[in-house]
Amino acid sequence: MRSLTIQRVLVAVYVTAAAYCALSVVAGPAGLISYGQLEGRRGEMEGNLEALKATNASLQTELASLQSDPDRLGREARALGFLAKDETSLILPQGAGAAAPKKFEAGRVLPYAAPPALSDESIKTISFAIGLASLIGSLAADLRRSPARKPLVSHPLQR
Repeated sequence: MRSLTIQRVLVAVYVTAAAYCALSVVAGPAGLISYGQLEGRRGEMEGNLEALKATNASLQTELASLQSDPDRLGREARALGFLAKDETSLILPQGAGAAAPKKFEAGRVLPYAAPPALSDESIKTISFAIGLASLIGSLAADLRRSPARKPLVSHPLQR
């Protein structure tokens, strides 16, 4: 009887350890659920990086144009309000056909999002509860299976 109880306790400890490992692999901070979310974040970051590379290439082309074309440099300077000594400024109201100056967006800031994971403390608590339930269940099953015991001393009126 005593070895059977020890065996039940050892099985409950094993179940607790197995539950802890399974929960850690699936729902832990470095588990499969968190890994899946990180893969999605990686895709967002790669898309953001590609957009930044395209913006950088466009700006490099514009810089090269500004450095090599004196007429382009003059037009950009006038657009900013700078004039040569012999020039006069004439401001016309912007019509429907006038293009607004383009603004470059440096990239989208990706806010930190904590992975949807159980904390290690929660995993330990859940695993302990599973192991305890396993132990109680196995001990209750033993009590139901054991035959009805006869009393050691019989009462004289029960004969």
